[in-house]
Amino acid sequence: MLELTKGVALHAFETRGDRHRSAGRIGLLAAALCASAAPAWAATFYVRTSGNDAQNGRNPATAFASIRRAASQAGGGDTVVVGPGRYAEGNITPVGNGRPGEVMRFLADRDGSATGDPAGDVVLDASGFEFGFRISSRPWVIVNGFTVMNANEEGIAVKSGSDHSVVANCIVLSNHGRGVWVRDSPSVIVFNNLIYANGGTGIDFAGEGDGSSGGVAVGNTVYGNALDGIRVEGLVASRRVTVVQNVIAQNLGRGINVKTLSVPGFVGQWNLNIDGYGSEANKAAFDFGGSPLLVDPTGPDQTLGGPGHGDDDFHLRQILAGQTEQSSAVDGSPFTARWFGLTRSSTETGGTPDSAQADLGFHYGNETDLVSPFKKAVGKKIAQLRGRALTCQKLGSRGASRCVNSLHRLRRLCGQLAEKLCG
Repeated sequence: MLELTKGVALHAFETRGDRHRSAGRIGLLAAALCASAAPAWAATFYVRTSGNDAQNGRNPATAFASIRRAASQAGGGDTVVVGPGRYAEGNITPVGNGRPGEVMRFLADRDGSATGDPAGDVVLDASGFEFGFRISSRPWVIVNGFTVMNANEEGIAVKSGSDHSVVANCIVLSNHGRGVWVRDSPSVIVFNNLIYANGGTGIDFAGEGDGSSGGVAVGNTVYGNALDGIRVEGLVASRRVTVVQNVIAQNLGRGINVKTLSVPGFVGQWNLNIDGYGSEANKAAFDFGGSPLLVDPTGPDQTLGGPGHGDDDFHLRQILAGQTEQSSAVDGSPFTARWFGLTRSSTETGGTPDSAQADLGFHYGNETDLVSPFKKAVGKKIAQLRGRALTCQKLGSRGASRCVNSLHRLRRLCGQLAEKLCG
C-alpha cells in the first residue's frame, strides 16, 4: 500500500564544542521514524496512462494523462500520484513549491493501490528532453519511486535554490548526463536510489558559492556511470555533505570524489566503494572494500541499462537466498533497517525484508518518502549520543576498536530514543 503520510527524516547535523574543535567539524546523520500528516487543505492529483489532461485530475476516474499537467496544478502540501506505465515526457517542473510542513510530493504508485492500475514500474521516458524531472527554484519537493531514463542531460535535476528537497526510491538510468544533479540547493537528500549506466557522474552535489552544502546521499547503489560515482564540488565549495551506506562500483571515474574546498565537514562512512577516492581526505576508516557481489547487473541480455533494463538485477548475493557467496554490504550498516524505514523492502532476491542491521545500497520495494520534519530537540539529543562515533578515524587501532563498540551502544540508545519520541 502506498504510504502518503509516513516517512523518515534524515538530517545532517553539525556539532561544535571545545573538545571537538581540534578534530574539526563533525557531520552527523540523524534518522527517526515519525508520522507526518498532510495539511487539511492539501490536494491530491492523479495521473494515469488512461487519463485525459482535459479532466480535473482530482480522483483516479478523472486522472490527468501527463505528469506535466499535474505539475502545473500542484502546490505546497499537494501530492501528485502517478500510476504504473510509461510516460513519454520530460522537463517535469513544478509550478508551485513546498514549504516546511507543506511538502509537495510526486509519488509513483508502483503497486497500483492508489490509482487502481495493475502493478508495475512508473517510467518517465525523457527521450528528446533535457531532463526527466527539473526541480528549479522550488524548495521542499519530493520525487519518490520513479524510473527516470533517456534524458539528453540529467535524469533528475534539483537546482537553483530547491533546498530541502528529496529524491528517494528512484531508478535513474541511461541518461546522457548525470543521474541526479544537485546544484545550488542546500540540504537535499538523495536516499535509496539505483543510479546506473548514465553518461556522467551518478550523484553530483555542485554549484556556485556554498554550492549544495548540507546535502545527504544515503543508501544508494551507484553503478557503471561514465564519470564519478558520487562527486561533491562547487565553484567555491559544497560543505558539510554526508555520504553514507552507499554501494559504489564500476564507475569510470572515482567512486567518491570530494574536491578540496568541499572537504571541510564532509562525512563519508560505511560505504562499499571499489572505485577509489579523489584523495585520501575523502576516505573514511569504516568504508568497505571488495566486490559488492551484485546478482546480475547486466541481466540475461548482457546489456547494462537501455531498453532491456528490466532484467538488470542489483540484489545483493546472500546465503539466505541460497547463493554460495555473501556480499559484505549485507548488514553493513551500524544502524538498523527500522531507522531508515527499510523493514518492508529488500536487497535479497527472494524479497525477504531487511531487518536488524541495515544492508548497504539500494533496497527494492521501498516507499518511505523521508519528509517528516525532524524536531531540533530530538536531533540535538541524538547528536549528543552519537557525536563521538564519526571521530573513530582519528584514533589508533585500539582506540578505533573501542570506538566501534561504543558506536553500537550509542546506536541502540538512539534507536530507543527515536522510537519513544516518534513512535
